[in-house]
Amino acid sequence: NGHFPVAVIVTLLFAHPVVTKSAVKLVACRTVAGRNFLDADFNINCTSEQYVFWVTTVAVPMFICFTFGVPLAYALAMYRHVRKGTLSTRRDVFGFFFSGFRKEIWWFELWNTLRKSLFTISAVIFAPAGVMMQTWAALVLLLLFVVVFSLAQPYEETYLNHLERGALSINIITLLFGLGLFTNDQAGDDAKSVTLAMLITIGIVGCNLFFVFSVGRTLFLHSQYLCCVQTKSRTK
Repeated sequence: NGHFPVAVIVTLLFAHPVVTKSAVKLVACRTVAGRNFLDADFNINCTSEQYVFWVTTVAVPMFICFTFGVPLAYALAMYRHVRKGTLSTRRDVFGFFFSGFRKEIWWFELWNTLRKSLFTISAVIFAPAGVMMQTWAALVLLLLFVVVFSLAQPYEETYLNHLERGALSINIITLLFGLGLFTNDQAGDDAKSVTLAMLITIGIVGCNLFFVFSVGRTLFLHSQYLCCVQTKSRTK
């Protein structure tokens, strides 16, 4: 019976970003008046024994066993079947990971899991450094994700590859426009441009609406349900 292993897989993957974020919050510090304090609780000094205790006994084990351990464990389990050529026979258990992907890119869903965790870690760690640093870190990660995705081309269906590449690209464009808005807002009253802010805002909304339209068009053209509806309407 493969229901229990699948339930465990789904539960672990949904809990993965939440647990990772909790672990990062036990580590992330913020400098205040020349002293480092835990960003989640300013009563805890980052040089104190209490901080070291929680980091070494809770945060680090969570990173090792959960954040990186869960994807690695499933990757090793699947790789064993890949080497034997028996992965397709274990679709009842591992199909959640590799269904829809090209045969040789069986690992991509595990990469997606790790990718979300890296984004979570980046957002929490760079939060004390400010919005600008958070945004630049997110941009660097997104560029890495685009490179990996472009090299892998993971989906069996070409339109899905186009759709996800579009989503990643829109994220990058939105963040770049966001940097423009933030920089303009931080400028002095003499340098700040209301017109520029309006144009950037229109650009953000326009790009995202275009992507939503692309998703709707893809759904209309490739959804099995809509195809059946269209076929029935033509035969009537």
